[in-house]
Amino acid sequence: MDKVAAEMPNDPNWVSALQGLERARFNQDILMMPHLQTISRYLPQLFSVNVTSSAKKSDFQVTANAFLSRAVEKLPFIPCKIHIYSSTEVLKCTEKHLADTGKPIRIAFVGDSRVRVAMQQMIRSTLNELHYKHPGETNDVDISLSFLDQKLKINLPVKGTGIELRLHWSAYLEMYRNPDDVSQQGASDLLEAWVSGRPDPVNDGPIPDVVYMTSGLWDTSMSPEDQAVSEFINTLQKITPILKALAKKTRILWHVHGPIKEWLATRDIPNGALDMMNRASWKYLSDSNIWLWDSHTVMMLKQYSECQRLSEADLHKSLPKGWGCQDFQHAGHDVEDAAGNMLWNLRAVILDTLRFMEYKKCDISERFCTIDIGLSSCYKGSFITNWIIYIW
Repeated sequence: MDKVAAEMPNDPNWVSALQGLERARFNQDILMMPHLQTISRYLPQLFSVNVTSSAKKSDFQVTANAFLSRAVEKLPFIPCKIHIYSSTEVLKCTEKHLADTGKPIRIAFVGDSRVRVAMQQMIRSTLNELHYKHPGETNDVDISLSFLDQKLKINLPVKGTGIELRLHWSAYLEMYRNPDDVSQQGASDLLEAWVSGRPDPVNDGPIPDVVYMTSGLWDTSMSPEDQAVSEFINTLQKITPILKALAKKTRILWHVHGPIKEWLATRDIPNGALDMMNRASWKYLSDSNIWLWDSHTVMMLKQYSECQRLSEADLHKSLPKGWGCQDFQHAGHDVEDAAGNMLWNLRAVILDTLRFMEYKKCDISERFCTIDIGLSSCYKGSFITNWIIYIW
């Protein structure tokens, strides 16, 4: 953490935020979200309001900067440049992995809608090149991806060129799968099957290369804040041994919650509970090989603040749905695009298809599938990898 603070040592707000976040991670009596919010202010602004005025009227137009992405090549909390993958580059790497190993890259999304939207956007951003299909079908999946919202969500696989993605819906991770009641569906039997090394090839799928997981949002929707936090901690106590065992077999990414947009919510806002859940996650999971992913949270917070300002100006209702300013609990497509880019970079680390070349420079050339970018080479054990701050 000190090394990241040293990126801007003369900025007291930057240094204080990093020091505060470190205290929050390891001393459970400090809030995390305010420090993540401060760090998010160092990200560039994506949405802007253009005002044209005449003697008769004033027109307001909100635009997204077409030349800017949340997944910019250099972020203030990353010690090296980040490669932004095109869908063509993703295809080259998935093809190479398939040719080298005879197996597709396998990524499983286990949890509620906050991992589902990440899977959706990964598919959308690469569909034209990777041609995702349902098993046994010849046509590409529809760009609407409505099949991910169907009731039976025990195992929803899609297969593209050299890649296989699966959604395993879970409202409460500690429960077993229950196709008859999605609101009571869990995933502990799935996780146990992967740990055993004998998963069912149809309902479980092979052990993934990456498991992206989330839990807690349904607790806050069904119970008062204090009870929700208590129930979530009970979940962690039950599944932590399973997750630690699974983390010895594959890479687990644990989603760190961002806030709900309170100006849109139709129920009580559990942001305080979500912060407590994040801190509990660090307490139970940080001493294992599980990576707690809150770089995604920082980008979500930046978008949250931008959407909040647009709402205060009564402009959010006219914005494109994909911007996320009308969705009370999910980030917009640009944040999930950045998350997908993180996962493509993570694949490079795990599969050794990319090699980190030198500090503060991630060398991407025509040989990008034979060299390696990785934050694990950058600052192992520091703020960056513990954040998975951009996973690389």
